[in-house]
Amino acid sequence: MQIENPLFWQDKFDTESHLVSTNWEQPYLDAENIDFEIQFDKRTDYLKITRLSQKGLEHFVQNYGKGCRVLYLYECTQIQDFSPLGELSDLEAIRIEWCRKTNTLWNMSGNSLLKVLSISDAKKIAENLCLLQTSNTLEEIRIWGPLSGGTYTIDSLGAFRYEIAPTH
Repeated sequence: MQIENPLFWQDKFDTESHLVSTNWEQPYLDAENIDFEIQFDKRTDYLKITRLSQKGLEHFVQNYGKGCRVLYLYECTQIQDFSPLGELSDLEAIRIEWCRKTNTLWNMSGNSLLKVLSISDAKKIAENLCLLQTSNTLEEIRIWGPLSGGTYTIDSLGAFRYEIAPTH
């Protein structure tokens, strides 16, 4: 039985902490949609974002990312590059679920408070974890296969290698 970190349990994300496009003609959140949805008193410190576009991710990080502590990215199938996430210096926990166009993580050296990373149903990311080495703060890493019960093969466990620096 899979149990997710309580930070990402669905009951934690009420209407004030779930950002999703209400414009059915444009179901993916871009800069304009984000600005429109944020005006309805959305929390930006603890947030689930559904169907975020690449430009939407860049806009969110640049304009609303300061102070974002917990982020849940769901069904963001338009994102191909997560590198803007490296600018979220207050980020403590992130879940990436069903984001299938991206094949790698991001340089996490700018996420100095990041403790929890959860990846679900994102096979390309789960198979390429080399950028985990850019974080020295991660304490918990969860990798989930698809809900259908499929499995993933991780190319290398090298990202989990830990070297102790010599003391003089």
